[in-house]
Amino acid sequence: PSPLDLKEPEASLELEYVYGYRCHDVRNNLWYVAGENFAFNSAGLGIVMDPKKNSQTFHFHHKDDIMSIAVHPSGKYVATGEIGPTPLISVWDVTNPLETIITFNKPLTKGVSQLAFSPSGKYLAASAMEDSHSIAIFSCNFNQKPGSKTPPVV
Repeated sequence: PSPLDLKEPEASLELEYVYGYRCHDVRNNLWYVAGENFAFNSAGLGIVMDPKKNSQTFHFHHKDDIMSIAVHPSGKYVATGEIGPTPLISVWDVTNPLETIITFNKPLTKGVSQLAFSPSGKYLAASAMEDSHSIAIFSCNFNQKPGSKTPPVV
């Protein structure tokens, strides 16, 4: 095209497969989920892999690199936490990763180093990457409207 043509090209990209895995500075980030699938993270993506079909589905909600991941006791939900000054924690369904069910973004700072669901799955614990390593406990109401922000319990 001409350098004077400022229109965007008529093209689009679609992510089909991720060939990568973040393991150099994170731990506990590969989990079995419902069925024989497994969930993991790479950069800012939450990924659900179906090894029988050799296919992947993606959770695109994060704006920065994912540093932590936890799976709900039912195996149906995944929580992912990112790095950054006000890190986002996103809870999503493994059968529909494009839909975020719950998000948390306060009071933790600098990133979320670890996530864990309670045995009942009603609560989600998160540890911050700041100097004092703060911990927040969030109530997980899976009956609320998808994408709702929920304050911490403690």
